Amino acid sequence: MVADKFEFEKEYRETVIVIKDIFEDVRFNRELHFNSIKNKAMKIVDTVQNSRNMMSLLSSVRNLDSYQYIHQIDVAVIAATIAKYLKLSPSDIYNITCTGLMHDIGKAKIPDSILNKSSELNNMELQKIRNHSKKGFELLADKNCFEGAVLLGILSHHERNDGSGYPFGFRGSEIHLYAKIIAIADVFSAMTSKRSYSTCVPILDVIREIANDSYGCLDQEVCKVFLKVIDDCFLGATVILSNDVIGEVVHINSETPSRLIVYSSDNYFDLSKQSDLEIVEIIFC
Repeated sequence: MVADKFEFEKEYRETVIVIKDIFEDVRFNRELHFNSIKNKAMKIVDTVQNSRNMMSLLSSVRNLDSYQYIHQIDVAVIAATIAKYLKLSPSDIYNITCTGLMHDIGKAKIPDSILNKSSELNNMELQKIRNHSKKGFELLADKNCFEGAVLLGILSHHERNDGSGYPFGFRGSEIHLYAKIIAIADVFSAMTSKRSYSTCVPILDVIREIANDSYGCLDQEVCKVFLKVIDDCFLGATVILSNDVIGEVVHINSETPSRLIVYSSDNYFDLSKQSDLEIVEIIFC
């Protein structure tokens, strides 16, 4: 796994450079070339197919660069892993990975002063942010560089099952599967990352929120698969509890995925029953 992490970090850093270059080309209206993005998508697919633990890989490279760029890669890795668990075809997994890498490309047209604003956005600024998915779709639609499903994933990744999303307020089956997958990966990456206008949310709180959202905003079936991904990532992880006990996650309750059972020194700590205990740190193998 150490060798895997070393190779992944090297590839991750190279992909950050590729993402930066594409964003800069869009920002300055330069000619766009997507071969490098497609090559990196293939590398990510290969890594995901051969990795036992997506969170272990991502935890080793978080905060290596600006959120705007690493977020694209995190979403691509998480989305590819969900697609793998959904047993989608190799071409779908590759296309979903491309969608993840490109899902926020429309933000390249938004000034940094808005993207990185620490105070509340005004209505005009909020609308610019909300237009990024349409901008990204329009930017790529006439390039004939990605399949239509990739474009729909980019266009609709902020749509929500209950119609509360944007830009069109699509519901349920109106939303493409790629967009449903990217939506969950996007939420998880955004909430667990430190940004200029917000601090990161503890990972278990994010998992709890995603599990709750599966009954409204987010697609329930895709959420179930995502939670299975998380289960497999957490099982065997070393954790530090709020009582300073260091232990190993040995069981995850499907009813309350954020409340784990931890084993340490012949003792079991069932966090679904011991509400006074919390996990304060997770160390992935």
